[in-house]
Amino acid sequence: MHISESLQSEINYSRKLVEAGLDGGRSSAVLRQEFGRSVRSAWLPVVAGAAVGLLAAHFGGKKKTGRGAVWGALAGGALGFGGSMAWSSRAVTSKVFRTAGKNLHAVRDEHWLEKHPISYA
Repeated sequence: MHISESLQSEINYSRKLVEAGLDGGRSSAVLRQEFGRSVRSAWLPVVAGAAVGLLAAHFGGKKKTGRGAVWGALAGGALGFGGSMAWSSRAVTSKVFRTAGKNLHAVRDEHWLEKHPISYA
């Protein structure tokens, strides 16, 4: 096998791996619905995170500026939103990763069998 043929084979294999991983994410039709539900239920953690960030900025620093309070509230809200999204979508996320993993294993097995053919005769 020439170097160019080997390189082309590895490029095709890499492309198949990437496509298999992305198909695992796309295959979950429930993902959009679950994402919307997670966003709608995230308001309480966002408010709590913003309040904690606001209080931390107000009581934590020597300078008590409005800018620091706003940044603290934004950072706390972002952390609250991220944590809420991660927690509420964990079931769908695990399903997506399981599906992507199965797809990747199938592509890897197919590639291995191409490189190491088995003859039963």
